[in-house]
Amino acid sequence: MKIEEAITLWLMEEYDKPAISRQALLSSFLRIWLDKEYKNQKLINVTDNKKALNTFNKVCRKLERKDQVFGERWSTKGFRYFKISNRRKRSVEHVLSAIYPIGYIGYMSAIKHYNLSLNKSDSIYFVTTDRTTWKRLCLNQIYRDFPKLKQDKYFFKNLFENISEEDLIPTYPIEEEMGRFNIIIITQKNLFPDEEWDFLRVESLPYLYIDMLRNPKYCGGLGMVLKIYATMGDMELKEVIQVLEKDIRSNDIDKARLGFIFDKIFKKENSIFLKWKEEQKFKRGGTRKLVSYLPFESTYDEDWNISVNYDLAKPYASSTILES
Repeated sequence: MKIEEAITLWLMEEYDKPAISRQALLSSFLRIWLDKEYKNQKLINVTDNKKALNTFNKVCRKLERKDQVFGERWSTKGFRYFKISNRRKRSVEHVLSAIYPIGYIGYMSAIKHYNLSLNKSDSIYFVTTDRTTWKRLCLNQIYRDFPKLKQDKYFFKNLFENISEEDLIPTYPIEEEMGRFNIIIITQKNLFPDEEWDFLRVESLPYLYIDMLRNPKYCGGLGMVLKIYATMGDMELKEVIQVLEKDIRSNDIDKARLGFIFDKIFKKENSIFLKWKEEQKFKRGGTRKLVSYLPFESTYDEDWNISVNYDLAKPYASSTILES
């Protein structure tokens, strides 16, 4: 069996996602090349390592001519990724989860996934890390796939021609149009946990509720978030409270925002709110705002020590600090 046949069989029969990045395809190609066999059949054209990249490029060109494989987004090294049309799940969100290994669908796109709102959007939000963290995490995965690279950074360079570990790092997420959707990339220092739904990575629901308050502008505005919060069940609220209590990625202002909304607006009683109110005492600062990206306003809730800088929420504030 030739390696061209082996990698094609792997892609069409074993790989089950709707798209694959060029780098991920190259990684699988090199693993098969180094194994010298596929499904217990020896490969007959993998002796000259210097020809590996040329052979891979030929594979890509052959794949582009198949009815079920489509190259997307041309770059200097070839197509950035390939879509496989016979996959059952091939929405734009599924494609993003397939070609970008770090991150998840979040904000309004996750709200839509969980059926929390009927509002439609022509944007898809993908949440990921900064470029430096992206590279580090991708390299960690590459080292797991090729342990010898961890021991010898010149392993590829000495073995192959014009191939390095950098060639296996997937392209950093790009804001662009896919079909009729605009892809919006949101960078966060700390990613929240995600859940996988049939190869689609989506931010875990309790954490999504927290992100709604951190960045309501990506969720249709605070008015939309309050409508969604109004439908939150007791079990969901309990899960969000547990996250805010135990997860180090949460903070005091998360508690203040959620506490103000459920305590003052929805009149929800919960013993944890009394504890949180005590924690908020004597805390001041220009960043303590109900809506983080709007200006600090004089309408202030003393119980939660938070500037209520959203008009519809102002009547629920306990007091107003007059500006001098």
